[in-house]
Amino acid sequence: EMYPLMFHQANFWRYNGVNSLFTDLMDAVGRKWSAISKLQVGSLKQATLGSRLKERLDLTTAGVKGVFTPGIGVTLTAAKTVVIPTTGVCNLAGCDAVYNGQRQDRVSVPAGRSTFLPHYSFSPGADQLAEDK
Repeated sequence: EMYPLMFHQANFWRYNGVNSLFTDLMDAVGRKWSAISKLQVGSLKQATLGSRLKERLDLTTAGVKGVFTPGIGVTLTAAKTVVIPTTGVCNLAGCDAVYNGQRQDRVSVPAGRSTFLPHYSFSPGADQLAEDK
């Protein structure tokens, strides 16, 4: 999820000169995450978070429809112009993000028009997060 976490300044106070409630929490979360997953953790800039959350809200009211054709790709349509996050398929101009071995993209779909995203059978390569793009 891309919702930001917020902490009170008092949680950053170092109670023993080294540790704080914040560092204790992040250390525990990191240990638990590492024990169950090998996925990378990324962090977006606040301005990027804001624009992505706006895109997500726009997506809920855009009337998006998608048609998946196995081995061919996905056709996306929308009643309103919207940016759609995708996993597994991407726009020919994009596709620079790979997470957990799957392509990721944010595709702009014009109002009332269709956008086709082809399926690529070749490996997308090593993971690379496209933060702040």
